[in-house]
Amino acid sequence: MVSGVSAEVSITMFRILLVLVFSLFQSLSNAGEQTPLRAGATYINYPNDTLRHFEHSLKLIERELGRPVIFSLYSIEKLEKAVKEGSLDLVFTGAGFVKRLQSSGLRMLATSVSPEKSNPNRSTGTAIVTLKSRTDLNTLADLKGKRLAAVSKDSFQGYQIGMGEINRQYPPAKSFFSKTKFVGLGDGLQMDLVLRALENNEADVGFLSACYLENNLSEKEREKFKVVNKTKQEDIPCEVSTTLFPNWTVSSLPSLEHESLRKITSVLFNMQADSNGRYWSVSADYRPVDELFKSLKIGPYEYLDRWTFQRAWAEYKVYVIALLLILLGIFGHSVRTEILIRKRTLELETAFKQQRKTEYEKQKAQSSLEKIMRLGIVGQMSTIFAHELKQPLNNIQCYITGTQRLLEEKNKNFLLIHHALDKIAQQSQQCAEVVDRVRSFAKKRQKSIVRVNVYDLLEKEIKEYEKLYPEDTDITLIKGSAIFVLLDRLDFKMVLFNLFRNAEQAERTTKHIKIEVLASVTKKNNHSFCSISVKDNGRRISDDAYEKISEPLFSTKEDGLGLGVQLIINTMEYYGGSLSFVRSENSGDGLTAIVELPLENKKNAS
Repeated sequence: MVSGVSAEVSITMFRILLVLVFSLFQSLSNAGEQTPLRAGATYINYPNDTLRHFEHSLKLIERELGRPVIFSLYSIEKLEKAVKEGSLDLVFTGAGFVKRLQSSGLRMLATSVSPEKSNPNRSTGTAIVTLKSRTDLNTLADLKGKRLAAVSKDSFQGYQIGMGEINRQYPPAKSFFSKTKFVGLGDGLQMDLVLRALENNEADVGFLSACYLENNLSEKEREKFKVVNKTKQEDIPCEVSTTLFPNWTVSSLPSLEHESLRKITSVLFNMQADSNGRYWSVSADYRPVDELFKSLKIGPYEYLDRWTFQRAWAEYKVYVIALLLILLGIFGHSVRTEILIRKRTLELETAFKQQRKTEYEKQKAQSSLEKIMRLGIVGQMSTIFAHELKQPLNNIQCYITGTQRLLEEKNKNFLLIHHALDKIAQQSQQCAEVVDRVRSFAKKRQKSIVRVNVYDLLEKEIKEYEKLYPEDTDITLIKGSAIFVLLDRLDFKMVLFNLFRNAEQAERTTKHIKIEVLASVTKKNNHSFCSISVKDNGRRISDDAYEKISEPLFSTKEDGLGLGVQLIINTMEYYGGSLSFVRSENSGDGLTAIVELPLENKKNAS
């Protein structure tokens, strides 16, 4: 019985063994078929809690994916090459490496958190160290012009963070040190070479990652060195010289498929803290890394270190946009101004055309009105003309008849005959003057407008008048400074002759005729005029005559036609001037006729 049971147990155990062997074989077969997950990290001193944390995480990932994981350590240079070639799926690096190679497809998944570095945003920095015996090196300013030792130009904690602090306080960082010696390829295994360079006097100052002294040197060994520019940082328990940045990160590359990426992310955020209290979390602020690279002009901002369109745009974008806006504004203003100028020019041209048209119509209307007035005046004058000529013609007829009788007498009285002939000549002259005045008023001629000196013209016309009328007349010209006007000489001659003739024929108490002529400049309504006054020494005229003196066809002389004053008024109005009279209050001071002409007259002769 016992032997039977034992046989049964043996069979059962054999079956279980077969199943286990088959399962193991199947598992090994499947593992052989799975593509391994390729992971990499920068060199870290071993044994190291950070490295153990990476390995523990990868074991959990391997178990979740059911595929093998190959984990390798690289120098920064070789790790960068592997990322660019796409030969890795996951990388464990510092935050600076990830930001620098984002263009190659690196995407941060999680950030490491430890008990001593609980803030994932502020967990790492750089310690700027020198020998404690160097009493001359105590501040950053003391380091200027000294020799620097660092692991590699691509080391985030071992070089870039330190240079960022130098650049922040004493820019530009490139020229701060006299010489920089890179002692390794940027891996953690060679960080001790920085300290060796200080001890061998190959450098005056060195850059170490934060906490390197505390984690890798004994207290006695640390006594040889001191940290310069120590800053108080509550987020890490180490001496540090710079601001702090995010801790170690795990990042993925595009070669990792979506499902595996989802499972890896789930493993990282759900895993419990390891034996050293380390776990994965999320860093929410990588802006300090970005600002550091930008200030140093490295990584994605390397173009800023050379003049390219990208750098020019990045540095002067605001000014370029402002300039473009200004140019656009100037262009818009120019276009608007051009449009307004064209519009205004068109309006002015239209206005000028309308003005010319209005002036033409005005001149045409004035010409028609003048013709009508002339016809009306000539119609009125015809009666006066017949009446005025009738008397001197009758007198001439009487004198001729008397002369004929005197000639028929035997004893001829030649004195009376001579007297009669003189009277006939005077009456004929009067007839001629009447005819000339009517003709000059009724006939319109072409004017010749010239610029003349009033005093020169007055002297000339006074002399000519005195030759024609050599009576007992004394014309005095009171001279002044030269005055220039625009007028027609014949018009001016007609005006002066009428003024002189009226002054000469004024009623007076003495036979001596005295005429004073004065030219001066006057102003009315902000316009300048040439004022010519002709004053006689005749009797004071009556109130009735003074009121009517400017009316057409009015005359104070028995034989006057009343045309002279009207001719002067019409002539002055043509030039934009005027005629006025001033009556003296005293008898014997006579009447003063004043004509005014604009100093600047733009009217052309028609």
